Amino acid sequence: MKKKYRLFALVLLLISMLFVFAACNNPVVNEDPDPPAPEPQEPEEILPVNVEIDLAADDILEGYDSYHEFVCHEDGQWLIITVDQDVQDFGIISVDFYVEEDDVFFIEDEVLFTLDELTPDEPLLLKLTMFGAIPSNGLRYTDTDESVKHYTISMSGQGEDEGPLYLLIEFEN
Repeated sequence: MKKKYRLFALVLLLISMLFVFAACNNPVVNEDPDPPAPEPQEPEEILPVNVEIDLAADDILEGYDSYHEFVCHEDGQWLIITVDQDVQDFGIISVDFYVEEDDVFFIEDEVLFTLDELTPDEPLLLKLTMFGAIPSNGLRYTDTDESVKHYTISMSGQGEDEGPLYLLIEFEN
């Protein structure tokens, strides 16, 4: 009987070892047919560029080590154009217009000056004269979303103490 007991114990030991070794060679398989979906990542938000125009006063210019310069009209007033992000294909343009059913539409006429890039660290000084009430100059650039933006450069009609003297008004070209 002791022999049968030993033989039974040996068989049981061999069978358990067989299961242990078999489990070591087979990885655990996830039996869940619908694994959880990865959490979606929010796309990086693309913010539009903020472009500003102002009189080129000495206290503003002191904040910059260098700047670009373009003289559109010799007898004009110095303005500074700044951006809060890098923009590509920046240009100063002449602007034309047409009237359709009592609405005025602006169009880009001629490119007067270009920069491959305008950056927050290196603004543009622009010497410009305003002729009449309808804008004749503007600017254009490629925005962070790869769209081309067009703006007229206009006088606001406000005094220095009332608000900005110059405005950039977007138009579709």
